[in-house]
Amino acid sequence: SLIDIHSSNYAISINSTKNKCDVFQEWNDKNTTGCTASCVPIILVHGIYADDSTWDKMKADLKEDRFDVYGIGELLGTKGYAPTNDDLRKSSKKLKQAVQELKIKHPDAKKFDIVSHSQGGIISRDYIISYFYDKYFTVRNLITLDTPHKGTGVASEPALTGLAGAGIAIFERENQNSIFCDSHKQQIPGSDFLMELEKRSKENVDLQKV
Repeated sequence: SLIDIHSSNYAISINSTKNKCDVFQEWNDKNTTGCTASCVPIILVHGIYADDSTWDKMKADLKEDRFDVYGIGELLGTKGYAPTNDDLRKSSKKLKQAVQELKIKHPDAKKFDIVSHSQGGIISRDYIISYFYDKYFTVRNLITLDTPHKGTGVASEPALTGLAGAGIAIFERENQNSIFCDSHKQQIPGSDFLMELEKRSKENVDLQKV
């Protein structure tokens, strides 16, 4: 699996055959000094046509290892951020709301981690470079799992995009008028959204590869 770790100061890509939870545990151990795992809370951000249930197994594993972890929907009082096919900037504002709720739960914390799957990684990166990013409660690590940082060709095929990992019930739940929605357009390779995201990320993130 490919795990990308980003923060406001770095980005690291790790090619690993290890369990994703094990890789995160190793990264956390190396980057936490004098601190138990539970003192840096974690937000889990799911991908498109999904919800917090994406993380059931990983969340259970992390809690067993004493991580203080929350799904984005759990913090928002919902099953997840929805509609997941909305403009990604709107979704990153929902992440901001989740961060505010996390801050209430951890008033003494200065940093937190984000673990994101697929589109959730794009949303998380957009939050970090946004004007509403909380500079007093910052992202220590952003770990993205299978995120199309450079875009995905599937996004330009609405029939494929709509059916990948999704069902009719999800379409009905999110009241879609069109399968080819804003988030799909923004994830087409070379889109204005991705180009702007990459440009601003380079200005704010020191990229490293391991």
